[in-house]
Amino acid sequence: MQAVILAAGKGTRLLPVTEHIPKALIKVNGTPIIVRILNQLIDVGVTAVLIVVHHFGDLIKNKLGNEYQGIKIKYAEQKKLNGDADALRYAERFVTDDKFLLIYCDSFFKDGHLKKLITHTTDGTLSVCKVSDARRFGVVLHENGIIKQIIEKSPNPPSNLANTSIHFLPKKIFGACNQLKSENGKEIRVVEAIQLLITQGLIFDFEELDTWFDIGTKEDLSFAEASGDEK
Repeated sequence: MQAVILAAGKGTRLLPVTEHIPKALIKVNGTPIIVRILNQLIDVGVTAVLIVVHHFGDLIKNKLGNEYQGIKIKYAEQKKLNGDADALRYAERFVTDDKFLLIYCDSFFKDGHLKKLITHTTDGTLSVCKVSDARRFGVVLHENGIIKQIIEKSPNPPSNLANTSIHFLPKKIFGACNQLKSENGKEIRVVEAIQLLITQGLIFDFEELDTWFDIGTKEDLSFAEASGDEK
């Protein structure tokens, strides 16, 4: 099985922590976030990972090298931060499996979730988490467990099921990403590509997380450390 980790972002909301290190190497209870993710990928049999880097990418390469506990690691550098869909396009030649795991490097989630995620047999599966304030996130609308729409950061979200950054995606996602166009400097997003596939008739369902933190702020980092879930 293959996985892609997106680790190109600058983590500006975590300054000054990210002034000298990339977000992927921030430690949660002593373990860099990306190392924790790699350990979780090992648990589900992933043997090859591509990490898309940009900000302090050399530090990530120096930390992990080309292999981590049996996982072969390759790197791609996103030349310009033009959105996560643009970052994902760098993995198109790497992914040879029909489906692969996509995880963002700031994702903190409990062990065991990926084992449930990869059992799904639909075209694609997103991880969602119930949140108290969904205005910060994109949310999913579904009918009987099948996702119909993803609505991004609405001031009045119609759902409390936040779309997280942990996905089990079909290889067709690359074709959808390539169809997206950046207009007026707007970043292109993976959720747009997923929505495009849904409108084309692909079936996406979801697996619910009971614990998930998007380590995008110091507050989120503190919450993750206090969760007591370590790897």
